[in-house]
Amino acid sequence: MRPETHQSCALAEFARFKFLLTGAWLACGGAAVCDAWIEALPWKLLELRFSDYVERFTGLSCSGALARLDPFVSKTDPYGLGYVLSAVRVSNWLDALESSVGLRWWDSSEAGGIIRSYMQAGGSVQFDPLWLDPAAFVRRWVQPGEWS
Repeated sequence: MRPETHQSCALAEFARFKFLLTGAWLACGGAAVCDAWIEALPWKLLELRFSDYVERFTGLSCSGALARLDPFVSKTDPYGLGYVLSAVRVSNWLDALESSVGLRWWDSSEAGGIIRSYMQAGGSVQFDPLWLDPAAFVRRWVQPGEWS
């Protein structure tokens, strides 16, 4: 393998790792905040829930006090969870484009029509509710046997 190929592969793998780590971190905070809202958790229990999610989603143990450093959790703001939902929906959308147009969907004029068909006036986009299923995200980004 040529050195520049190895460097490209290493960079791509680091990008995948960073994407998954960021997604897991945002999911931990988002899940903890949603639990806090739904269950009216006091701060100490929110910290414990956050710590539990961090260990469950990343395998790392941490103090619940780390929640105070998270910009979304510290304000009990579910905003970060929007990034996770977006990544899941994009994975589903890419699967749909690849299955209907092909793996190089961006080279197809047909793909533009499909993308425009989802867009609504005012800049909103309507997706299939099933696109909240994270299975497409996991298939796209997690290697078999990597996560159990």
